[in-house]
Amino acid sequence: MLSYQANALIKIAVSSIRRNAVYNTFLSLSQVLVPVIVFPYVSRVLGPKGIGDIGFVDSFLQFAVLLAALGIPIYGVREIAKTRHDRLRRSQLFSELLLLHFLSTFLISIFYWALFTYHPKLAIHHGLFVISLGMMYMQVFMIEWLFQGVEAFSFITKRALVFRLLSVVLIFSFVTEADDTLVYFLIIFLTGTSNMIVNIIYAKRYVELRFRGLDLARHLKPLFYIFSFGIVVSFYTVLDTALLGLLRDTSEVGYYSAATRVVKLVLTVLTAFVLVAIPRLSVSFNSGDLPVVHHLLGKSFGYIALIGVPAAVGLMVYANDLMMLFAGPEFVPAVAALRIMTASVLIIGLSNVFGMQILNPSNNERLFFRAALMGMLVSLAFNLTLIPYFGLYGTAITNVVTELTVLVLLIIYSARVIDFRPKWRKIGEALLSCAPFIPVGMLIRPLHIHPLFGLSLAIGLSAVCYFVIQHWVFRNQLVDELKQQVLRKIGVT
Repeated sequence: MLSYQANALIKIAVSSIRRNAVYNTFLSLSQVLVPVIVFPYVSRVLGPKGIGDIGFVDSFLQFAVLLAALGIPIYGVREIAKTRHDRLRRSQLFSELLLLHFLSTFLISIFYWALFTYHPKLAIHHGLFVISLGMMYMQVFMIEWLFQGVEAFSFITKRALVFRLLSVVLIFSFVTEADDTLVYFLIIFLTGTSNMIVNIIYAKRYVELRFRGLDLARHLKPLFYIFSFGIVVSFYTVLDTALLGLLRDTSEVGYYSAATRVVKLVLTVLTAFVLVAIPRLSVSFNSGDLPVVHHLLGKSFGYIALIGVPAAVGLMVYANDLMMLFAGPEFVPAVAALRIMTASVLIIGLSNVFGMQILNPSNNERLFFRAALMGMLVSLAFNLTLIPYFGLYGTAITNVVTELTVLVLLIIYSARVIDFRPKWRKIGEALLSCAPFIPVGMLIRPLHIHPLFGLSLAIGLSAVCYFVIQHWVFRNQLVDELKQQVLRKIGVT
């Protein structure tokens, strides 16, 4: 039995997590809805070649950003969370991390400029690379980790909604021809820069920038594992696109990018609870509040199983309908790649629990690094072997194999940190609850209604069947809690 104090701590933590999860859910929904609105339009205007060019350049940008960040976006959230009641200490920490980020970005940007200037296959995308160079420096002052660390999710959500809406308006207004790839990329840069300026102004509520008494060296050792982790992870999450572009062509990158965008949309919603729980878990691990840690981990695992399994199965069943609606007939080759990659939705969701919620908050980055390093080696071996023969399908297969390898290692390593025993049967129950998805799809398709309405109806009916089975057959507690919250909101109870 938990003590009264432990129960009180759990209630406080869950209340905070719930409130932040609401904001993060709205944020995640905007991250989903904006691409759902924009990408179908952009993909049809720019085509596979334009989308492929942007995806190719963006893969190099993301790798450069990860190198320059030194792991600060992850490390910063954890360390800022520890300075909750000490503004002076927080300001000192913030100033040190910001300066480190700027110095590393300056050094990386020199090599980045030389790469896209003198490499012949990259130089043909010179305009896009110049804009991406500005994006590198923009990331330095975005300081999202500060607001996540102080749990300012209300600000993060409201600000993001405003600028995402602005980007939608600008894209529909100015991206009108197949040659507008530069215009599209420039809009992303300008709205991101505006976002950055607002962040800098709002940050004054939490910190002051300091220039004296800074100790940058004290962060180098803990950052090393996160930084190394970022590098190796980028090999199988970012550079797979770059390798595909270098070994094949940017049209295949366009198809692969379309498939990965659909998967990432689902993952954005799936990881909403995982992200908001990290600051609280960091504090709880640091203070030794293991009952709180176990409770939050159990909730996260249950959430991933409840949402991740039907998301993966739904993507596989409705892959063709989704791709035709999301990207258009030109992207038919992306359908098979999407079906291959659906398994990674659940795999990555579980990896976030065992990695981001156990190894990272408990200061076991070295174990996280080992898992990621093995993932990098698997990714390189499989990509170099499969891409020349199977193109984007080889990249998709590699993606799943790599993520599964990392998950298995994270589960093994997390057992060394905490005796967390998730209810694995929840995944089996969720799979059984997905049984109606196929017959529902078979019933809807012959109706010959508008693709958007048809897909929405199929997904809606599948979701209803799924949650009914989860509630009435398997008595899932999370579903019951959700039902009670909905009933309270509408005044029934």
